[in-house]
Amino acid sequence: MERICEQRQKDGLPGLAIQWGAIGDVGMVIENLGSNDTVVGGTLPQRMTSCLETIDNFLQQSPNIPVVSSYVLAEKLQNTSGSSTAAASLIETIANILGISDASTMSPDSTLADLGLDSLGSVEIKQLLEQKYSMSLANSKEIQQLTIKRLKEIDSGSLSAATTAAAATASNKIERKASTPISTVDFHQLLPKDLMILLNEKINSNKYQHLFLIHPIEGHVEMLRELAQRLPITVFGLQSVNDVPSTSIEDIAAYYIKKIIETQPTGPYLIGGYSFGACIAVEIALQLPSTAQLLLLDGSHSYVATHTKQYRTKFNETKHAEAAVLYAFLQQFIPILDQKRLYAFLQQFIPILDQKRTLADLANLPSYDARLLCAAEILDKTVNVGTDNIISMAKKFHNKLLLAEKYVPSSKIQCETILFRVETSSEYSETIGNDYGLSTICQSPLQVIVIPGDHRTFLQGDNVKILADQIITVTCYSS
Repeated sequence: MERICEQRQKDGLPGLAIQWGAIGDVGMVIENLGSNDTVVGGTLPQRMTSCLETIDNFLQQSPNIPVVSSYVLAEKLQNTSGSSTAAASLIETIANILGISDASTMSPDSTLADLGLDSLGSVEIKQLLEQKYSMSLANSKEIQQLTIKRLKEIDSGSLSAATTAAAATASNKIERKASTPISTVDFHQLLPKDLMILLNEKINSNKYQHLFLIHPIEGHVEMLRELAQRLPITVFGLQSVNDVPSTSIEDIAAYYIKKIIETQPTGPYLIGGYSFGACIAVEIALQLPSTAQLLLLDGSHSYVATHTKQYRTKFNETKHAEAAVLYAFLQQFIPILDQKRLYAFLQQFIPILDQKRTLADLANLPSYDARLLCAAEILDKTVNVGTDNIISMAKKFHNKLLLAEKYVPSSKIQCETILFRVETSSEYSETIGNDYGLSTICQSPLQVIVIPGDHRTFLQGDNVKILADQIITVTCYSS
């Protein structure tokens, strides 16, 4: 019935499902259990006059709430021991409701449904959370999806019940379909521990000592390794580790420059950046005067900002924009079914998400924290690296988008600048222009070289060979 009412409201039709506790005055409670004072699952029977008044209140409330509940909470008895009174922990209380004598035997990842929670127990736990933690949950299904780990976080005050339950329900609602893996990507690459890594081992035959490549928005440089292998110069990749500043593009660039100078004390410097990394590379060129050439791989100072600003205009409400950002984050790892890729920069390899359903479910959650937790739980079911790690990654992803939107170069680039842009245009090509806005910030004429492929495939197969050959040509390599 609840699902029917939810669907009717989505279709613009009236629909209201009321989840009642025990009803007093008439029916089973009075006939079989005694009186209106009988405690049923931690509740007292609700008198008929109260039920009628409650229906009236529910019918007059905001029309966008399809499922509500009403019950009368019975007075809780305190546990006493000698002269002291101690409240049992949330986990111990729930274990008692479930009939589990030793709370420590419950697995942190087990849901209450896994542990055998029934409908009456759901009512009792719902009351407990409302009474002790001032938290309201919409229905028993949300309660059943709570894990022991989440309940411990609620008990410690680190997470609200509404946030965790809504996220758990949504992450289980979102439909996923099996897909055949099309590549093998180590998820732990997305949690880089090294700020700078060596992408190849070459003896230089060039005027430059090294090429320094800046990571895209994912924070790592593994997708640039094939390109590096084709270049006759030592290539280092800079990655977004935990110590990297998150305050501005300028601060990130300054941090990376220290590492670059530590690796190569004197110029001239050859700097490159891919996608979001091109934005940082531009700022490095401005802060590091001995930069001789700047190689921008399908990116610029405004590339990411143009995409995010244009994409943001599609949404009237913040919650929908937040859902889209988290969906874009998920799309780094989960293919889209029958939809155009949004930000799928990595080779995708795990089960498919339905775009429309995912966006709707994320947007319908009560807060950004709930949306964030839901996205993390969706992904953790596949990659199993822990929701805390995924949440940290998602926050970094979101923050990088915001930093790119705010970034404006303080002056013009003095060094030679080459843009390697992809042949396949995106829906934002007209807005960003063929030069990705770089001509306005370059002191010298900008060179634009078109490479076959799209934002992802130009770094693969025959396309990356063409890209490598073009880089060799413009940087005056000798074989």
